[in-house]
Amino acid sequence: MALHTDFRPKTLDDIYGNKIVIKAIKKLLSNKDRPHSYLLTGPRGCGKTTIARILAKEFGCNVDVDFIEINTASFRGIDTAREVIKKVNYPPMGGKARVWFFDECHQITKDAQEALLKVVEQPPEHTYFIFSTTDPQDLKPTLKDRCASFDLKPLSSKDCFRLVRDTLNKLDKKLDTETIKQICDTAEGRPRTTLVLLEKVLSVDTEDEIQQILQSSDEFIEMNVSKLVNALMKKASWKQITTILKALNKQDPEQIRRAVVGYLGAILMNSDNKRVFSMMLNFSEPYYNNGKAGLVMSCYACFLEQ
Repeated sequence: MALHTDFRPKTLDDIYGNKIVIKAIKKLLSNKDRPHSYLLTGPRGCGKTTIARILAKEFGCNVDVDFIEINTASFRGIDTAREVIKKVNYPPMGGKARVWFFDECHQITKDAQEALLKVVEQPPEHTYFIFSTTDPQDLKPTLKDRCASFDLKPLSSKDCFRLVRDTLNKLDKKLDTETIKQICDTAEGRPRTTLVLLEKVLSVDTEDEIQQILQSSDEFIEMNVSKLVNALMKKASWKQITTILKALNKQDPEQIRRAVVGYLGAILMNSDNKRVFSMMLNFSEPYYNNGKAGLVMSCYACFLEQ
């Protein structure tokens, strides 16, 4: 088993961070007329699925047989909605409740969301719906309004550090403070990512190997690409920009270029921003011939346009 599954919280009290949200959930669960539909939002890896499974147990659901997880990447259309509506009246097989969990529910088509509205608002007594998403803006307001909504945040540096320290204590392992901070910084407060990185770090012996793991991780690249794009957009000094580029020095420049274009494209999808489009043009040509110099040139072209 992996650390992120071995040490997955089993109760609400086991969860690190998001104290206000956890307190609100506990209060809601204590009500006799608690809601039957829930919406969990927040960045990936911040605990949405974990909380969904804990909620299911609180409802009296046997998660081994009555926790039904819908893969909305593959099952997102009107046929899936009709199948759910047809089966919601089936009694639970192993407990008091059945839970339908729609992960990344923003991928559900608008027609399917519309079809689910009535049953989400008035489900059978034994049926609960839990929706989770990283992009709640893509959900129909009418569906969101029918759910008790909770927005999860990444862990603070303090909570993330505590998670790593406590996990190390349980494993009877030790890491220096600076390495723990690096793990937390790279994971950007995401508990699952934190434990995945911790497991990788514990699998090697030398400092060079640890740095190689941390600096080659997708999370490290994602974090610094985000910093780079924000620096270019916010008119940072060239020294600030080159500091970020130096942190990415060991990465494939073409991989960085594609990540930057993807990041900018996501921004452009949600806003009419000519500056973002202009930046995308500076990163549009591959770096197969000019390598790292091409990445520096693209960044300097954006810098000159500030």
